[in-house]
Amino acid sequence: AWEHQAALGTEFTFSRVFGPEATTREVYRDACARIVDEVWSGTNGTIFAYGETNSGKTYTISGSDSYDPNAGIGVVEYAAADLFRRVAAFHERGYGTCTVTAAYLEVYNEQVVDLLQKVPAKGPSQAKLQVRTGGEGSIHLDGLCRKDVRSAEDLLDVHRAGCARRHVGRNNEHECASRSHAVLQVA
Repeated sequence: AWEHQAALGTEFTFSRVFGPEATTREVYRDACARIVDEVWSGTNGTIFAYGETNSGKTYTISGSDSYDPNAGIGVVEYAAADLFRRVAAFHERGYGTCTVTAAYLEVYNEQVVDLLQKVPAKGPSQAKLQVRTGGEGSIHLDGLCRKDVRSAEDLLDVHRAGCARRHVGRNNEHECASRSHAVLQVA
């Protein structure tokens, strides 16, 4: 772990810091694959990208914007392939079937928006979700659209569809920068 003492006496501990030469495959292998392992074992897991504008968050999570097969892929694609390899092995061993669902939402201007709901012509307000708390501190989003996904490609299709509906705009660094926080939920 790398520790940094900030000017105000706050201490930050990092498990790993990836330099600009790191590949997305390395990031997945060294930071994300174990999370997929833990999720497969029944523990909740989160892969979270945080950083300043133009630091590579979207590229790391989603990969290249191009459809060039030689372009980089993101950790979502690695995780989807890993997950569905496990689902296939589970089924082949005769343990039964697994149902996998995906939901995709964004938090934009303090509103939670479902990125998978087809929005009527009236506008995006129809896709806003109500956040509810349940027993034992659980969080529930009323009306969140969940899609059945049967393959890694299905999951990537859900991811692409949600990405296409995200709030974006121009900033000093990008013509088309995200304006929200997005959550792809796989269960």
